[in-house]
Amino acid sequence: MNIPGLLGSLPLWIYIVDALLVAGIIAALIWSFISRSIFKRRLEKAAVDEEAARHLVLEKYDTGALIRRSRMIEAGADKYGDGLLKNLGISRIWVELVRRRKRVSDIRRVLKFIPEEGLFYVFLAVLDKPRKTRYLTDWLKESGDLLAMRRIALSGKGEDFDGRKALEIFGEYISHIREMTGDPEWASRYFAVKILLHHDDERSQRAVWDCLHDTHALVRRTVATELKTDREDKFFEALKSLFTGDPVFEVRRAAKERINLDFADREVLDVKKLSEVQAFHVLDLMNPEFAQDENTALSFLDNDNKELRLSAAFFLSRLGTLDRLFQQVDLGDRELLDRNFKLLTKAAEVGITGFMKAVSSNSNPATLLIAARLLQKTGSRDLINNLARAVFSFSDEEKSHADKKRLYEETLKAIKLRGTCDAVQLICEELERQSHKTAFLNRILPSLPESGDFLVAPLLVRMLKDPEYRSGILYGKPCCDLTSAFTRGR
Repeated sequence: MNIPGLLGSLPLWIYIVDALLVAGIIAALIWSFISRSIFKRRLEKAAVDEEAARHLVLEKYDTGALIRRSRMIEAGADKYGDGLLKNLGISRIWVELVRRRKRVSDIRRVLKFIPEEGLFYVFLAVLDKPRKTRYLTDWLKESGDLLAMRRIALSGKGEDFDGRKALEIFGEYISHIREMTGDPEWASRYFAVKILLHHDDERSQRAVWDCLHDTHALVRRTVATELKTDREDKFFEALKSLFTGDPVFEVRRAAKERINLDFADREVLDVKKLSEVQAFHVLDLMNPEFAQDENTALSFLDNDNKELRLSAAFFLSRLGTLDRLFQQVDLGDRELLDRNFKLLTKAAEVGITGFMKAVSSNSNPATLLIAARLLQKTGSRDLINNLARAVFSFSDEEKSHADKKRLYEETLKAIKLRGTCDAVQLICEELERQSHKTAFLNRILPSLPESGDFLVAPLLVRMLKDPEYRSGILYGKPCCDLTSAFTRGR
């Protein structure tokens, strides 16, 4: 092949392009050399002056640029000392790389330069990538530090990790780990108990049980959540104690969730034996999905402490229990009716009355009776209008029946005590319908509200002028009641 001839036949522009490419590569190499030299000189100044580190490095290079120059920074640390790393604040970036990438180069860098800051995150990386375990175990052996596991623990901040996997990898250190449950630093105790929870040795299990009373909340919560034991009765009592008495909400919640998960069939509480503080702890953690909590809340409805009662009533309202108590009653079951009325009264006394909105759509006489009795003292006054419409719509025969007669009279009483103008108008209309029926007049006339005189008085005047009314019962009791009502209403 005639290579010289071939090259000579190529167009000129190809030579130009090749020349430019070569020039670009040479320029890039030169610029890389210059920029590396500049960065090295800046590192030298940054190693001895924190202000220089800020102006010459941190303000000139972003995080990505510092990451790409990590090897140069490592070389600078070897040459100028650890002051360089401190002034640059590079430790946070390198630790984050271990957490995010878990590469061998990142692990080695942290172990070599910043073990105090990054040991725990190397530990997490090893748990996630067991093939890289040897880098940490070799470091532990080379360090010769009897408290190496403690150093790992103290470099963390209570992050979660797989204690079972940690036991598999670091089982040879179990005696040291067990001693850490008596460490004054909570991070060390937390680290130890996470591993010991999966160690069957009696000494380890005894240490775990002791941690139920640890001074740090995270340690107690961890045991409450993760302990597996065949000593169920003892554990159940310990969980109850944490649930009702622990000062930290997160611990109480963990204990309650564990009870719900593993001991849902057991009777958890005797409300009468709880102190006031314990009672509030219980109410703070009411769970709509846990059947026992409904019964517990119902027990608190009868409490003399209105704050406790309010919490219980609010929970039962959200759960829909108060709606059920209000609507699922029957005039034929007097015991149930009285029980539900008592409970609903307790709720109403602390301002929880939303369940009474069902009056607008419920025609159950027993429900209406409860509403009539409650509305005499509390609840939205507008609901009395709905109540009156429902009760006055019954037939006269129904209104005269023993049970509904009581409902009728309680409704009249509610209107008299708290009725709105609309309710007064409704009772006036009922009075006009019953104006020639003695039995009804004897009930309605004494119940006319004095506050509605501007509505009642004109009707009473018309009734007094009605010849049929006067001729029929002029000298009877209804006439006397009418006269008395008129006198009050003028």
